[in-house]
Amino acid sequence: GEPPRRMPPHAGKPSKFGLQLGSSDKPTRDKAVKALARYLKRAHEIDELELSKLWKALFYCMWHSDKRATQGELADRLAGLVHAVPPQKRLLFAKVFWETMMREWHGIDRLRLDKFYLLQRRALEHALRDLRSRGWEEEAVVGYAQVLSEGPLDTRSPVGLRYFLIDGVIEQLRTQLAEPPANAEDRTLLALVAPFVRLLGRADDTHMLERTASKVVEPLLNQPHDDEHDEQGEQLPLPDCSEQLGELLFEVASDAQTRQTHREFIYALQRRVEKAARAGRQCAAAAAAAPPRQDEAEAAARPEASRKRRGSGGGAAAGGVSSSDAAALAAQPEPAGGADSVTSEGRSAEGAAKLHKRPRARPTAEAAGEAGSGRSSCASVHRRQEESAADRGRGLAGASGSARKMGARKMGAKKSARAAKAIVSG
Repeated sequence: GEPPRRMPPHAGKPSKFGLQLGSSDKPTRDKAVKALARYLKRAHEIDELELSKLWKALFYCMWHSDKRATQGELADRLAGLVHAVPPQKRLLFAKVFWETMMREWHGIDRLRLDKFYLLQRRALEHALRDLRSRGWEEEAVVGYAQVLSEGPLDTRSPVGLRYFLIDGVIEQLRTQLAEPPANAEDRTLLALVAPFVRLLGRADDTHMLERTASKVVEPLLNQPHDDEHDEQGEQLPLPDCSEQLGELLFEVASDAQTRQTHREFIYALQRRVEKAARAGRQCAAAAAAAPPRQDEAEAAARPEASRKRRGSGGGAAAGGVSSSDAAALAAQPEPAGGADSVTSEGRSAEGAAKLHKRPRARPTAEAAGEAGSGRSSCASVHRRQEESAADRGRGLAGASGSARKMGARKMGAKKSARAAKAIVSG
């Protein structure tokens, strides 16, 4: 008879993983996830059907996780399996994941919805992290954008999946593009946001249309300046792709398949993008033609000034000793013999420093007494001036008094002033 057919080395594995991953026992599920990670590293010939069976089992593995901390850890482990898959199978792995979410979405109850949102968030994060680790290869970036366009962003996808990606994609892109290696170009960003821009033409209603514009397009226009985002704690800027974005919006607006009710909105959005692109070009031209800022000029002039000081002043000037002090120290005889002659140079430098920074002489007791008497005289003068001012204030308050009293107060004020003048002059 016919000899038995030889099975591939990975045959039968997905079904075995399915039973263990879908178990209600947590230790069994954890062991199965670890074994699956080891298996995927060798699965160079795995196909879409086998990946569909695996993701069906991983879906129920997430279904049975209960506590929040356990759900977060498991979601990160399941999404991180993309790094264990061979590079040529990672796009297929991501495609099958989103197809599984689309197929099982309507069977998720409201109590389990949050943990599957968490799983999708982690899956998007790890997929972008994988693209970053591969240097944002154009083929891989375009391939993942196509996975999103034909999967969760398609019109046949549940509305909740589309809203989820619309709300979170810019935040994930901003995080991954800011981490090294930061060699992503504007076309990389444009390729990843292109499926969302094309969603504007086939959005279900005006709410999704406005949501896509506010969450995806407008953040690309309202970019923080490079010299301000660190100081103000703002988010890091994304690569500038406003010109290419305007062209893409015009293409979507003029497409025959774009809904007529959305066309005017997209044209208006395209005009805003072109205006922002013109403003960006003008700012770049002005920044290139402007003179350097004051702090930059000072930073450039600082090394030159320090170099001049070192060249003109020598060692003594650099140490803070004037030329006259250095000459006086040079004229002094050097100490003779032994250790004194060895340390003559150090003592000369010490004497120069003392000569340059000589403390002021302490005041004597007589000088202190004179200073004290001068302060007491000034205090008496100020006190008498205050008393005369108080007298004048009381005279003004008592305006109904007689002229004789007013004259007496004036005479008293004059006497006080003459006495104060005599004390000061004496």
